Amino acid sequence: QERIKYILDDSNVSILLGTEECQKKIIVNCQLLMVNCKLLKGRPGRGRHHSSALLNGLPHQRHLAYIIYTSGTTGKPKGVTVEHSGVVNTLLCRKEEYQIKPGVVALQLFSFAFDGFIASFFTPIISGAKNILLSDEDIKDAARIKAAIVIHGVTHMVSVPALYRAILESAGYEELKSLKSITLA
Repeated sequence: QERIKYILDDSNVSILLGTEECQKKIIVNCQLLMVNCKLLKGRPGRGRHHSSALLNGLPHQRHLAYIIYTSGTTGKPKGVTVEHSGVVNTLLCRKEEYQIKPGVVALQLFSFAFDGFIASFFTPIISGAKNILLSDEDIKDAARIKAAIVIHGVTHMVSVPALYRAILESAGYEELKSLKSITLA
């Protein structure tokens, strides 16, 4: 609670998107817009229409895309600002370097709360490639990850070394033959 309050105050947030569960846990000094997760899941065959009235024009390359905070182990967490131009440059560089294009199947193992998720998730999106998302439980289980690689024909993935080692120990060459690019980070 203390860290969350500090980050919200430090970043001068005026609006926070959250769930009812979030509202019960966090006392904030800003407007809290509630997100109904049941509505987000939607129903097959039904599209969603959102008002663009809240948009104030397109973002400029020098506008802030997001702020990420350090762990705060040496004191208070420090906010690092990331502009849209930095995000776009990173995505385009990764797209070219890792040859992400239509036909690529990327497996996402990072939590959306981790800054590495931005590049890992959006590079395939802007490239016309396919993203495979696993549940929070599945991304911690080497056997389930191996199964996803086999079932979906995963060609690209980013993993921490220890998890990749566990995947290798639980799989044979034939099971992982679809993999073309593995980034250990």
